[in-house]
Amino acid sequence: MVSRKPRAQPTSTDLEVLRLEPRVFAYCGWRNFSIGVWVGQATLPAVEGMLRMSEDLELRFPNGRSSVIFVTDKVPAPTQEAREAFARVYTPKLSCTAMVLEGDGFWASGIRSMSANVHRSADTPALLRVNNDIEQVVAWLPQQHLAHTGVNVSADELARALRSARAEAEALARDVR
Repeated sequence: MVSRKPRAQPTSTDLEVLRLEPRVFAYCGWRNFSIGVWVGQATLPAVEGMLRMSEDLELRFPNGRSSVIFVTDKVPAPTQEAREAFARVYTPKLSCTAMVLEGDGFWASGIRSMSANVHRSADTPALLRVNNDIEQVVAWLPQQHLAHTGVNVSADELARALRSARAEAEALARDVR
């Protein structure tokens, strides 16, 4: 697990790198949010690493947390084993998940369908909303996050944090030095 401050300090956001799987994903933390960017195919080992990160966050945020996930354009669909493991992320402490699909067409439709099926199979009260961009996330998530965790964030604060974390996480995930 990698933990450090972001390269460029964003305005009024304190990001923490929570987990990095090079060429696959990186997750940053902000308040009681995890913000991940997937740049490669989800495999069972990658999802298991993400689940360990989620378990750590549950201990840190016993009143609940939310997650925002960016899936970059044309990332291959998760492996069958990864899809099955994804259902375990939906625990009572995960209140809301917002996914941003950065592509369209059949690819986005397939990822959207797979995500909905995983969510349904988890039989969870956690909310899931699939979005096309950050603006859709910030129009929905702050109110839901407050209602389910008791933590108030403004749409502007969340938008700044998402943009900063999105850039930071993608740079980390793609950095292969």
